[in-house]
Amino acid sequence: MLIEIRSNISSLTKRGLYDAYEMGMVEANYPINVDYALQINDYGLNSLGIDQGDILLVERVRWVSSPIQLVVAVMDDEMVARVFTQREDESIHLLADGVEDIVVYPDELNIIGTCLYFIKPETGEIKTINAEDMLIKRERFRGRYNERTRAKAWI
Repeated sequence: MLIEIRSNISSLTKRGLYDAYEMGMVEANYPINVDYALQINDYGLNSLGIDQGDILLVERVRWVSSPIQLVVAVMDDEMVARVFTQREDESIHLLADGVEDIVVYPDELNIIGTCLYFIKPETGEIKTINAEDMLIKRERFRGRYNERTRAKAWI
């Protein structure tokens, strides 16, 4: 199956870390809903296996359906890709490697879409994103993750 990816959100950011990217056709062996493709220009998602230059496949949504998910959002005229987590107090934490967490509330956040897949341009391989991996690595580092029970101290 071939999927066509075209981007039309480059005008949403003035100084974003992520550039809108037009790719054309990509081969996929399974159905993928893709509205946008964004090329990563930093190292903030390395713990998810996403490197600088990789391409996020973004599905347009207004809100996320999972409490832990990789999202693309616009904040202060800047487009960011971050791991979204929502806490019991309704606060939302947007996480990335090497930077402070962004803490906001639902009315302060403009989500463009969610990312379930990314492409490694050097191989053309489409890979699945597991946003929970970033949280697990953080909790292991802090000594608060229990392998046996898979306890999630961050929720």
